[in-house]
Amino acid sequence: MITFKTTMTGSWPVSGAPCNKHSYLLVHGWRRFCEENNVKEGDICTFNVIKTTMWHVVITRSDIPKLPETAFASSMKCKSINDRPISEGQEMSRGSISSSKKTLSQKKIVYEIGPPAWINKKILNTNNRYFTLPLTFCNAIGLREACTITLKTSLSSTRSWQVHVLPYKHASNLGSGWKRFCWDNEIKEGDTCTFNIVETTLWHVVIVHR
Repeated sequence: MITFKTTMTGSWPVSGAPCNKHSYLLVHGWRRFCEENNVKEGDICTFNVIKTTMWHVVITRSDIPKLPETAFASSMKCKSINDRPISEGQEMSRGSISSSKKTLSQKKIVYEIGPPAWINKKILNTNNRYFTLPLTFCNAIGLREACTITLKTSLSSTRSWQVHVLPYKHASNLGSGWKRFCWDNEIKEGDTCTFNIVETTLWHVVIVHR
């Protein structure tokens, strides 16, 4: 039996069996994991093996995500960095839907408030000592006051980076420690970072170099 985790509060037991000499088949519990985490065809799952029977799963969506129907998300579908919502009740033509996706692409940031919660953003300038994130996202995961978070690029590694978070009126900034994180991980302009929220102050970062 293997335990899948996407956050510190959510876990799914999944059992499997050897399929042949070269593969292992996930059976009981896998469908439930997919349903409860909205895993769709085309999505990518990265399984980080913390230990043999404990796997942390990072889900990368194949399309622009939809926010789950929560009290926070009931009046909006997607938000860009300028926090302008697209109302669910608004009548939208096929052309306007394409336009909204283009706007999100231009802002180079998409996110989902989970579980699992994650945010994906393209790095535009590594010379800045801070990195801006939407205030609505940070508030939703519990970052409402100045604090220090831990960034990890591998959950099975002991290496980590401490980064200070400062909330402002319209956005939250990753400040002290962010530039060091970029330097140590050779992050360049054009690279993309996906921040998977393991818990409020522990983020697993997946870096895709351009």
